[in-house]
Amino acid sequence: MAATEHRWRQTSLLPACSSLRFRFFSGSPADSTALLLALSGSLLALAGAALVLRSRAELGPAWSFVPKADQDAGLVTTGPYRLVRHPIYLGLALLAMGEALAFRSWPALMIVLSGIVPTFAWRACAEEKLLSRTFGERFAVYQRRTKMIIPYLL
Repeated sequence: MAATEHRWRQTSLLPACSSLRFRFFSGSPADSTALLLALSGSLLALAGAALVLRSRAELGPAWSFVPKADQDAGLVTTGPYRLVRHPIYLGLALLAMGEALAFRSWPALMIVLSGIVPTFAWRACAEEKLLSRTFGERFAVYQRRTKMIIPYLL
C-alpha cells in the first residue's frame, strides 16, 4: 500500500471514529457512570441467563414448572447444584438485577429485591420441604453440604 493511500485511510477513519465517540460517549462523568452500569448490568444479566440454562440442562427430566420430586429422576447434586441447591432462582435473580442496572431503573431494582427475590426464597423453601419428604436423609446431607441460593453465604 502506498504511503499516501495509507495516510488517506488514517485521516478519513480518524474523524469518523471521533464523531462516533462524541455522539455516543462524550466522556463526561455521567456518561462514564451510565456506560459502566450498562456494561456491568449486561454482564450480570448474561451470567444469570447462562446459569439458568446450565442449571436447567443439568436437571434434565427432573425439571418441571410445578415443583415435583421423583425417586426415579433422582436428586440432582452435580453441575451448578454442587454449589447451591437452587441455581435457577439465583440465575433468574441475577438476570433481573442485571437488566435493572443496565437500564438504570432503580424502581425495577427495588421490585427485584423486594418482590422477586423473596418470592424465589419462598418457593425454594416449599421445594425443599418436598425434596426432604421424597429423599429424606440424602437430601439432609445435601442441605448441610450446600447453601440454598448464594454459594458460601445463604
